[in-house]
Amino acid sequence: MKLAGWVSPEERDRLLRDAMILAVPSRWPEPFGLVGLEAAACGTPAVAFDTGGIRDWLLDDENGRLVPPASDVDGFSDALIEILTKPALHARLSAGARAAAARFTLEAHVSALTRVLMHAAGMPVAAPPIADPRGTHPSPISE
Repeated sequence: MKLAGWVSPEERDRLLRDAMILAVPSRWPEPFGLVGLEAAACGTPAVAFDTGGIRDWLLDDENGRLVPPASDVDGFSDALIEILTKPALHARLSAGARAAAARFTLEAHVSALTRVLMHAAGMPVAAPPIADPRGTHPSPISE
């Protein structure tokens, strides 16, 4: 494990590409947790507590593990160990991480925002919002 502290964007990307996994141990309800998508863009799966907006980008068993907050440190460490000791799982979650990051591109965001604004203005919208991967609600940023 390496705690690098504050680094440049280039060094951050290098560290994330070299990492086997990203641990997001925050129990505070992060509004989003951008670091998870930064890691996902590098193909690095994540383990995080299921709080706040983390589940907007982290889908359990798709691009990492969402740990119930009640699981505490034991559940968190179990999720880390599982991914680190199962190469096939790690490979699958790494591919899922890249796919998750692809759903959050600037182009996808601008396209979705344009659809929302056109709809709000009463203008015809070319395509309805696409349901998010969990199928729970329309996601304006999924493509």
